[in-house]
Amino acid sequence: MVPHDRAREGNASYLVDDDLTPEARERYSRQIALPGFGTDAQRKLATARVLVIGAGGLGSAIVPALAATGVGTIGVVDPDRVELSNLHRQTAHGVTDIGRPKVESLAEAVAAIDPGVRFIANELMFDAGNAERLLRDYDIVIDGSDNFSTRYLCSDAAVLASVPLVWGAVLRYDGQVGVSWPTGPTYRDLFPVPPEPEDVLDCAIGGVLPSVCAVIGGLVVAEVVKLIVGVGAPLVGRMLSYDARTARVREISFDRSPDAPPVTGLHDDVDATGGTSGARADAVATVTAESLLSQLGAEHPPVLVDVRTHEERALRPLVDALIMPMDELDPRSPRLSEHAARLAAAQLNGSGVVVVCTIGARSRRAVLALAEAGAPGLLSLEGGILALDAALAANVANVANVANVDPVILATITAEPLDEAAVRDAVGTASDGAIVVFLGVVRDHDSGRRVRALEYSAHPDAERFLHECCRRVADATGLRVAAAHRVGDLVVGDVALIAAVASAHRAEAFAACATLVDEIKAGVPIWKRQRFDDGASEWVGLDHGSAGPASAGVGLG
Repeated sequence: MVPHDRAREGNASYLVDDDLTPEARERYSRQIALPGFGTDAQRKLATARVLVIGAGGLGSAIVPALAATGVGTIGVVDPDRVELSNLHRQTAHGVTDIGRPKVESLAEAVAAIDPGVRFIANELMFDAGNAERLLRDYDIVIDGSDNFSTRYLCSDAAVLASVPLVWGAVLRYDGQVGVSWPTGPTYRDLFPVPPEPEDVLDCAIGGVLPSVCAVIGGLVVAEVVKLIVGVGAPLVGRMLSYDARTARVREISFDRSPDAPPVTGLHDDVDATGGTSGARADAVATVTAESLLSQLGAEHPPVLVDVRTHEERALRPLVDALIMPMDELDPRSPRLSEHAARLAAAQLNGSGVVVVCTIGARSRRAVLALAEAGAPGLLSLEGGILALDAALAANVANVANVANVDPVILATITAEPLDEAAVRDAVGTASDGAIVVFLGVVRDHDSGRRVRALEYSAHPDAERFLHECCRRVADATGLRVAAAHRVGDLVVGDVALIAAVASAHRAEAFAACATLVDEIKAGVPIWKRQRFDDGASEWVGLDHGSAGPASAGVGLG
């Protein structure tokens, strides 16, 4: 069904004079034996060119399967680097790939399957400025992205480039797959209007079952093969929906929408293609994370309202916040009026109210719901708890402003240079008597080899682990405790870790500080890559079987 009239390189190692080599016939013998397939279908796959948008959960399932099937040229577009939190579902990447570009990791995965496949890596964001150029030389585009702006952009770009689009989507236990044809029906005929941003969950917030990525990724590749080879009935005008909880698959048919406007151009902003979120967002007053931090240090700090799920709160606790989950702020919920009355009373007492979620979308919706229920004047935290984490990490001194408990438990991870004075000030008072500060400095040697620089990489929840280490030591000793860890690129002499303990007795402070350092080394998931003078480098402290590295502090002295 896909035209083959373009000059192409393909997998030349499996074609001689437009015929399959003996090696290709052996490699694909079980595929060639399929009814309606044969050597002609395999030749079409060898000369096919497929572009994949996204190298994450779906891309990791799709790209290796395309290579194994015999697709000759595979292009991948993704700007991101591999993180530890990716690995449970992005199975083409491994622990040793952490910190590497995803397209680079995928290129190696493809080469391991079939070094003859031509792999084209595009380490960049797919946007309106490059979409036309990227699609120009491909037969099919696959959308494995994780956001609606890219999804609608892929659909429009495929229409303008006159190439078929196969798309997949996953979230939690569910997945969808479909095929958009250049002359329709397309993704926009099925979903004419993008959802409001505050209604959108992503995998980081809602979670995803890894096997759903594998199922949907496999279905996507099956559709691509059908389009290239011309076998079977592709999902044109049909969407397949999969629910892992019930093991049920259902199909939704759709046709071209007579009201759909023609695609005349490309836009990066989903609002420009039919969304209406701008007006609603403008109706909500917001506060920045930096401003909130300064207010939390005031005599009468604002009341914080946490609308996240139980699972989200467990990953990133927000101390002393009122818990009001979003499902209790639905207009049909009997608790909405109760929550609104409670917050209205807080405002009458002179306290401001700031609503917090993970990325700042649901908090805006919560502010609107609470205002309609009788609690106007609430603020939404811009960027959510993630922005608050970043603001804390950017300035260690700001963290001290919110450390309003005794003993002090101050913990942060930052990419900025560490400030020993800020940490010392956070725990020190005239009555403490002794302040012991441990400085972990990058040494110029390790096991006899000269170290030129280090690169630290942290798990997304590393700050929570660091906070727990400080809390355990503070609870056990009753002393003031603080710690800060730097991540990113460090050179010899840079401070990577500061741990401080304040006590009325010097010996107690020394013992508590030593315990804190040991806790951090053993329990905080931070990994280190050492770069040596001879140009070699190696990761240190990677432990596959634990939440954190076995020796995260190696190289500090």
